[in-house]
Amino acid sequence: MRPKSVIEVEHEIHNLRQETKKLIDEQLELLDVKIKKLKKERTQLLKDMRKFRLTEEMVELYEIIKHYPGISKVEIQDKMQRTKVKDYNNTMTSLRRKGMIINMRTRNDPKWFVTK
Repeated sequence: MRPKSVIEVEHEIHNLRQETKKLIDEQLELLDVKIKKLKKERTQLLKDMRKFRLTEEMVELYEIIKHYPGISKVEIQDKMQRTKVKDYNNTMTSLRRKGMIINMRTRNDPKWFVTK
């Protein structure tokens, strides 16, 4: 068996580097796919968390509507211990958009009900 020449050794080194690069590229592609999947999952979880995040005011309002189905907006304001109408309206809107309460009458004569 004859000894390898420098050129043959260089050729082998080159081939090994190419194989290594190919394997690294394949692993990087797999990792990229996994990272994209995890980012998408994280985004969905954050959306779900925002959707179901409730404040104390929301819980209070929800409980009032749950205990008094068909209650009007004025009656709710009387039962809630809040003076700012803007906060009250924002809370009502948030619960309605989350699908937790629903208005079953007209805008001028609303009757609120719990949906869940």
